[in-house]
Amino acid sequence: MDTLLSVRNLKTYFRVKRGILRAVDNVSFDIKRGEVFCLVGESGCGKSITALSIMRLVPYPGEIVGGEILFDGVDLLKLPEEEMEKIRGKRIGMIFQDPHTSLDPSYTVGWQVEEAILLHRMIKKVSKLAVNLLKKVGIPAAEKRYREYPHQLSGGLKQRAMIGIAISNSPELLIADEPTTALDVTIQAQIVDLMLKLREENGISILLITHDMGLVAEACDRLAVMYAGKIVEKGSVEEIFSEPLHPYTKALLRCVPRPDKDVEKLVSIPGTVPEFPPASGCRFADRCPMTRKECFETTPEEVNMGNGHRVACHLYG
Repeated sequence: MDTLLSVRNLKTYFRVKRGILRAVDNVSFDIKRGEVFCLVGESGCGKSITALSIMRLVPYPGEIVGGEILFDGVDLLKLPEEEMEKIRGKRIGMIFQDPHTSLDPSYTVGWQVEEAILLHRMIKKVSKLAVNLLKKVGIPAAEKRYREYPHQLSGGLKQRAMIGIAISNSPELLIADEPTTALDVTIQAQIVDLMLKLREENGISILLITHDMGLVAEACDRLAVMYAGKIVEKGSVEEIFSEPLHPYTKALLRCVPRPDKDVEKLVSIPGTVPEFPPASGCRFADRCPMTRKECFETTPEEVNMGNGHRVACHLYG
C-alpha cells in the first residue's frame, strides 16, 4: 500500500496568557491507502488538535506554526483556503467528537446531508441520494428520519447521520474523532462495524482517534501512542499489544480490564497530563516509574526497533 497522508514534524501551538501551550509538538506519522490508523492516548494529549490541524480547522488562539501535512503528495498547509475547501468534506471527511453538538438543531437531518453534498457537487435528485446515504449507514426508516430534526434521534442514530455526512462525497480519508463517545456498548460495536464495512466497500483510509484500547485492538492496523503533544510509540497493533516498549504504553494497557482476571479495583495511571509540559526532557517523566536523571534533562529521540516499531524513550536510546 502506498502512503495517502504523511504528517511531518507538525507543530500546533496555542498562545495564551500563561504562555505557549504546545498542543501538538513535532508530530510525524503516515497513513497508507486502505488502512485504519489510530491515535491513542488520554484526554488532553493532543489527538483531536492533530485531527483539526489536518483539516485546517484549529480554533483560535491555536496556530499551526510548523511542519508539513502531505495529502496525496500535496502539502495542505501551503494551499490557499479556497483550494482547501475543495478537499475538506470531499476528499477528507471528518466525524466530529460529539454528535449531539455537531449537528445543527435548526435543520432537519436530511437537509444537513444534502448541504454536505451540494457544497461539492451540483446534482439532481439530491434528496434521493441523501436518503440512500442514511440507509447506507444503517438508519432504519430513512425516509422518515430524513425529515426529522437532530433532537428526535437517539445518540446512535445521530452518530450514524454524522458518518453519512462525512462519507457523502466518497472521501479518500475519513477522520473519526472519538466516534463511540457517550454511546452504550452495543451501539459502540455497531458504529465500529459500520466504519470497517465502509472501509471494505469503499477502500477508504481511516484515522481513528480514541482512548479505548479495546477499540484499537478490534479495529486498527497500526497505531501511534500520543502523550502531552508528542508521539511516544508507534507500530503495528500486533507488535505494540504483544510487546509494548514505552512506559506510558505499558501503563495504558494495564488500565484495560481483562475478563480472565478478577480485580477489586481497576488500575489507573497516577497524576495527570501536563498542560504546559517542560521544553526539554521526557514529558512522561513525572508519572513514570522507570525515570532516570536524563529523563528530566534531555528529550528522547525516536528509535527504530525494527519492523516499523518506533519508540521515543531513553530506555532504548
